Amino acid sequence: VRSVGGTCETFSCDTGYYLANATTMAARTCLPDASWSGDNAVCLLHDCGPLLPPTNGNIGSCATTYPSSCSYACNAPYSLVGVSSRSCQANGQWSSSAPLCIDVVAPVYRNSFTPRALEPSVPVATTINVTFSEHMNQTSLDAGGAFSLRTLDNEPVSGTFAYFALANNEQLMVFTPAMPLAQRTTHFISVTTAATDLAGNKLGFELSASFVTEDSTPPRVTSTSPGRDEAGLDPDIVVRVLFDETMDVPATTAAFSLLAEDGSSVTGNISWSNENTALQFVPLADLASFTEYTITLAPAAADPSGNNLAGAPFGSAFFTRDFSAPRVVATAPYNTQTEVGLNSTIVTTFSEAMIPAPVQSAFSLVSVAGSPVAGAFAWNTPKTVLTFTPFADLPDDTDYILSYGAGALDASSNAMEPVVFWFRAQDHTRPQLVTAASVPPDGDNSVVLGSNITLVFD
Repeated sequence: VRSVGGTCETFSCDTGYYLANATTMAARTCLPDASWSGDNAVCLLHDCGPLLPPTNGNIGSCATTYPSSCSYACNAPYSLVGVSSRSCQANGQWSSSAPLCIDVVAPVYRNSFTPRALEPSVPVATTINVTFSEHMNQTSLDAGGAFSLRTLDNEPVSGTFAYFALANNEQLMVFTPAMPLAQRTTHFISVTTAATDLAGNKLGFELSASFVTEDSTPPRVTSTSPGRDEAGLDPDIVVRVLFDETMDVPATTAAFSLLAEDGSSVTGNISWSNENTALQFVPLADLASFTEYTITLAPAAADPSGNNLAGAPFGSAFFTRDFSAPRVVATAPYNTQTEVGLNSTIVTTFSEAMIPAPVQSAFSLVSVAGSPVAGAFAWNTPKTVLTFTPFADLPDDTDYILSYGAGALDASSNAMEPVVFWFRAQDHTRPQLVTAASVPPDGDNSVVLGSNITLVFD
C-alpha cells in the first residue's frame, strides 16, 4: 500500500540473486513525508564458493558466481568418474556431486628400454633401464619379483633398483647389477604382468628381451697343424689354425701368411669352419723339400668385437722332410780327367747328408777291362763327402770307371739316380830326388870312407 501509513512486507530478487539485508528490512511503512521507512533492499549475485580439485586431477579456470560452470580433468593415467563439469545454481549451490579421478588404465613399458632387444656387445658394466607409462608400485617390481635379469643358464643376476620421475607422469626404473656381467654371455630381461601401478592395475603386457655382453678378452690361438717345430712333413700338407673364439674373418684372413725360410709368402686358398673358429690354408703348390715354414698372424687378426689377437704377431714354425733326390756335386778326380796320380784317392761330394752303408754298396771303381779296385772308405762328419783310398797304386795308363749304382740313399732315404764318371790314371811326371832325405846329405864333406850312399826319390 503506497498511501501514508501503508506498509510493504514482501521483497524479492531476480533469479540468481539473493536479498542481502533481508533481516534488517522487515516491513516498510509509507511515511507522511512520502518516504519509506527502513533500508532499501539489496540483491546480490549468488557465489557458490571455490571448488576443490579432485585427487590426481584439476579444475579449469572459472568463476564461482551464478551461472558459471567449472570443468574437471584428471592427470594421466587417471580417468574421470562422474560429471565433467558443475554449475553454480541460482540457489548458490554447485550442481551434482564432485567427480573422482580413478586410475583404471593398465601401465605399459616404453620401447625405449635399454639394452635393446638382441643388442650385441653390451658393456659388462651396463644398467637395465625400463620406462613405464606411469608411476609403478616399486615393491611389485623389485621385492615382488616382477622384474628379473637372468643368464642363459637361468642364473639370476642380483642388483639394486632406483626409480626416477619423468615428464608426463612416466617413471624410469634403473636396475644396477651388483657385479659386472659375464662377458660374451646372453642375458634375458623380464618384466611380468605381476608388476602393478599405484592403483593396482597390472602391467598391460610382459617385457621379454635378450642381449649379449661385450667381448673384451683378446682371442688366442689354441693349436696349429702342423704343430710348432714339427718336422719331417710331406710337401702336400694343409695348414690349420684353431682359435678359442669366433674370429673376424676378413681381418684375420688378411693377417694370415705362410712364410718360407727365405721370407717369401706361400700362395694358397683360405677357408673357415666351426663358427669361424678354424682357419684352413691350402697351398696352391707342394711345399719345398727340407724347408722351414712359419705360420704367421699379424696383430690385425681380431675377433668380431675388435679385440686383437693375444701375443700377436703370432708365429709357429714347422719343417718339411727331405723328399728331393741327392746328387753328386763334385768328384776328384773329375769326370774325364787324365794324368790322375797313381796313388790318388777318390773323393765324392754329395748335395746333402748321405747314409754311408747303401752309398758304399752302390760305389764301384773298376778299370775299363773290368778289374775292380779294392780300398777303404772314409766320411766327413756331415756325411756329405766320401773318400775312397785304394789299397794299392793304380796301374799306369789305365782308364777307370767310377759309378754309383741304384741304392745310394740320403739321410731321408731318398734314392740317388745312378751316375757314371771316367778318368785315366797316368804317371808322366819325372821323378825328383829328395835331396834332404838322401844320405849323405848334399854338401857333406865329412863322409867316412866305405859309407853307403842312399838316394830318395819322390
